[in-house]
This record gives sequence, C-alpha cells and structure tokens, in this order.
Amino acid sequence: MSMNAPFQGWVEVDLDALDHNISRLRAMADGAELGAVVKANAYGHGALAIAEASMRAGAGRVCTYNLDEASELRMLGFRGPILVLGRIFPDDAARAVQLRVAVTVSKLKTAEALGREALAHRVRTNVHVKIEAGLNRLGLPPDDALPFIDHVRSIKGLALEGVYTHFPSADGPIAAGSDGSDTEQRFERFVALADQAAVPLRHAAN
Repeated sequence: MSMNAPFQGWVEVDLDALDHNISRLRAMADGAELGAVVKANAYGHGALAIAEASMRAGAGRVCTYNLDEASELRMLGFRGPILVLGRIFPDDAARAVQLRVAVTVSKLKTAEALGREALAHRVRTNVHVKIEAGLNRLGLPPDDALPFIDHVRSIKGLALEGVYTHFPSADGPIAAGSDGSDTEQRFERFVALADQAAVPLRHAAN
C-alpha cells in the first residue's frame, strides 16, 4: 500500500438508536429540556441530520459553537431553535438577529449591539449569560454575574432566556494546585446564582 494513498473511512449513524437514546435521556431528565449539541458538524456525524433527528426525538433545541455553524444549518433548511454557545462580538449582532438564533453574551457592548439590531428588525433576540466555573474560556466571574444579568434585562430588544456554565471537570478536583473545590461545590454556587437571577432556563455541562 502506498504511503501516499488517501485515507478512506466512513461513519454509519443509526438514527433509530439516536431516537432511543434521546427518549431515554428525556425520561431520566424529570421534565428538563434537552439541547442537542451539534457543533463541529455534530462531531463529524452530520449536523443537519443529527439536528433534525434530535428535534424529531424530542430535543427542545440544538446548540452550535459559532454563528457560521448556525448559518449553515439555516441555509440547509433547519428552522428549529438554535443556541450559539461560543463568543460573538458587536459586529456579529446583525447576523445573529437575522439568523433568529439565541446567543451567549458576556460583554455589555455585544448585548447592547444585539438590542439595537433586534429593535431595528422589530424582533426580540433570546440571549443566554454564561457564568465562569473554572474552565477560564468564556463567561463572567460569579461576582459579576448578577449585575450583568440586571443590565441585560434592561436592554430593549433582548429576552434573557437562559443562564449556564461549563465545568472543566465533572469527576473530581478541578486541577492540581487549584483551590480544591470540586464540581459539586461549583454547581451549587451556580444554582444559587441562577436562583437569585430567576432566569427561566439554566443549564450546565462538562
């Protein structure tokens, strides 16, 4: 076999198995909404097919990492709810509003730009606020979250739909040399903040 021969491979996705898995998750979730994460082309499994199958099976929405992924789904005909988990910037506001997607906000300039665009299009744009829980990638420090949420609520054109976090670890201490707090303690702090904020939807993941 030539070392220069192209690698050939394929993935077979059993959509009936996906339907079964989502049904089982929903049964265990005690009424919680399920959001199917389809970032990176559904981890290589085909974003549109997985998104549509997930919604048919009872997911409440799908989640992408960025606006490009959300835009691709829209161009392919997906009309269900989409939440963009990654950072967007003020210059992205018009595109986000036009795509009719929910977006993550952690900067006031971005939230205000979204509000202006939403008002210009006479719509309300759903936003989610991310709270930092140790991953140090995107999100507000817990001490800054409530004032930020209050400000977002005051921006016309926006609807504060959710608050969430993302843990760096789900099975033990965060990292050697950290403050020793485990994921459960961070989760409890997040829940307390979410309760204070009284946001309709709260979600967390590893």
